[in-house]
Amino acid sequence: MFAMNSRAFSPLIGIALLVIVAPSCRTIDAPTASEPDDALHPDLNWLQERKVRGIWIGGDLDDPFGDSDKTKGRVLADAGFNLVVLYTGVDRNDRERSPHLADRLRRNLAVARQHGLKLLAKWQYGSTHLEPYRKYREGGGKFHETTCCPLDAGYVDRHVGRWAVECARLGADGFVFDTEMYESDTTTYPGPCFCDDCFRQYLEDHDLAIRGHMPEHPGNWINNRGQAETYNRYQTGRVEDLYDRIRARCQAINPAFLLGYAPFLDSFAGLTRGLGTPHNPCLVFSEQEYTNGPSPQTLANVQRIRTDRIPAIYLSGLMIQHQDPDMLAGNALRGALYGDGWWAWYGTALMTQVGTDEPDAYKSPYGRVKGTTAIEYHDRLTETHARLDALIGTDPNQWPKMPAVPAPPQVEVPRRRGEISVDGELDEPAWQRAARVTMPTTRFGEVATRDTAVRVCWDAAALYVAFEAQMPEGETTVNVPQRGRDNTAIWQFDGVEIFIAPDRSTRRYAQFMVSALADVTDLLVDIDGGTGKYGSPSWNADVSAAAMHGGGRYVVEVRIPFEPLARPPAAGDFWGANFYRFSPDGAAWSPTYGGFHSPARFGTLQFSDE
Repeated sequence: MFAMNSRAFSPLIGIALLVIVAPSCRTIDAPTASEPDDALHPDLNWLQERKVRGIWIGGDLDDPFGDSDKTKGRVLADAGFNLVVLYTGVDRNDRERSPHLADRLRRNLAVARQHGLKLLAKWQYGSTHLEPYRKYREGGGKFHETTCCPLDAGYVDRHVGRWAVECARLGADGFVFDTEMYESDTTTYPGPCFCDDCFRQYLEDHDLAIRGHMPEHPGNWINNRGQAETYNRYQTGRVEDLYDRIRARCQAINPAFLLGYAPFLDSFAGLTRGLGTPHNPCLVFSEQEYTNGPSPQTLANVQRIRTDRIPAIYLSGLMIQHQDPDMLAGNALRGALYGDGWWAWYGTALMTQVGTDEPDAYKSPYGRVKGTTAIEYHDRLTETHARLDALIGTDPNQWPKMPAVPAPPQVEVPRRRGEISVDGELDEPAWQRAARVTMPTTRFGEVATRDTAVRVCWDAAALYVAFEAQMPEGETTVNVPQRGRDNTAIWQFDGVEIFIAPDRSTRRYAQFMVSALADVTDLLVDIDGGTGKYGSPSWNADVSAAAMHGGGRYVVEVRIPFEPLARPPAAGDFWGANFYRFSPDGAAWSPTYGGFHSPARFGTLQFSDE
């Protein structure tokens, strides 16, 4: 067992003079190279032979299904499901204990074994906190009040690690980490942790020393010395090691024990390789497909797992509240064929209040589509799983096609002709000659409720982007309740977003979020550099921004230097890009049919000398 960190967190800010000593940088970063090519554990061959047909449920498998004489476990097995994720957790009044866990697993495992179902326990990470523990610190210096340091081994073991081992001991087939951190002050880590312990450990392991005051903004200190990628990879490697030890403890009990997490591939840097091996791949329960089903980004995620030989399988999550029986069945089939399986959330909607006479059966977000019965879903899924059995291993040309979507847009971007003063006015002639695009749809391809236009031009040093956003009729103010740089909650306000991918890379790109009052948050996403899905906010692109509002619109004007991201483009070069407007409905230049971070669906900027 890990030793629990019992000491209270004590910041080390303000210890004495800033001198860098011996920057020799031992190379000790944990490798993130490709895993060795090896076969699945023999007891897990079903993952390839049948694919995952999963469902997350509250309640228990031995409960009756409606008024029938069948258990819920029997009904799920009859419909072709093969994996159940059971909601489990600690007692909310005594968070050290889970008094009903052993009995629930015993009862549910008995039904699961009877009907050939795999049973995994789901546990919340970043919730039901137990003090003391270290708090997460952003690179800009902000300490979070409740979010834990991802490398606090005592916290991790106390809150999830020991429970994963206990579930393995009790006979469960696996354990799922729900990493949405419901009781924390962020739902995901906006970059690596720079708490005193993490920062000091990095300095020690890389033969760096600071005599004097520790930097107020450690992420900036790292970034200014060109060590951001090294720091990211180092911390990702430590996360891998931490969870690899948990995995090893579980699989010492059951060599075929499965571990997985939600909600997105790479949403928690280091977790995938930490929990997975070629013998026992990590189950990535993706929520990216919740509302619309598998998308082009789904295919890109699956391809990256294959290309990078990541020890994982990709499972498309489908939200029952948003998908009627026919839509759910079609998306389940595509998710399993083009990926490694699928799973339904919230599965209890298919197991309780099964008819049409109880309004709570349709309550958002935990219910079904209004007017449907649970039997309708089960009947369609029974047919779908039978069809899946027939299609697995066949020529992909026989599979149902992915939904057709328009090709990403492309625009020719002219050179800047004339001066541009970044002041929010857009009155210079250079803006009149800039390229213009509109954002008529949301990121899901639906009609946007407000008009948004974007102008773009470039010079040898920077890209210039300006948004003109129509405001709701009668509104004279913009909604920006928090001010300041690198605010990772900025996407909840009025504002815009720019993604830039040099040479149309899907692995390294920059994200710029700018509020309607010109506050800037800039992040670098570098998959090979260990940043994870959401990038590193300590990266600074020296962006200039200005904004104004009035006359029924707000304007955001941005200058983005090329230099921190990549070499400047030349005329004729092609870069990937996307433009978004946060509110009211997530308007997009190039609809992604999924998440914002969908580089496979970025549009294209063609740089021109015109």
